Amino acid sequence: MLGAKCCKYAATTFSTFIFKTTIMYLCTCANCSTVLIDRNHGDDSIEYPDRIVNEQPIEDMIVVENAKTGETFWACPSCKTDDYLIDNLHILK
Repeated sequence: MLGAKCCKYAATTFSTFIFKTTIMYLCTCANCSTVLIDRNHGDDSIEYPDRIVNEQPIEDMIVVENAKTGETFWACPSCKTDDYLIDNLHILK
């Protein structure tokens, strides 16, 4: 799902994707209210023009590793979890 919108990433981190399209997906953290670029959006997520980044403070997700399982997941950079992430953010459209 992510590969369709992203074209390149840095070898040291998954969070340095470079978008070459003019759309992106957003989500929000219900815990800290941070608006994020959604790196793991659902099929029904809303597309937003990439110019919104210049109009609204939007942060990028980070990759967090689960200490018990070793699995990684996209998370809010402030809360370090994906427990509060909400897709389909409508406030900016």
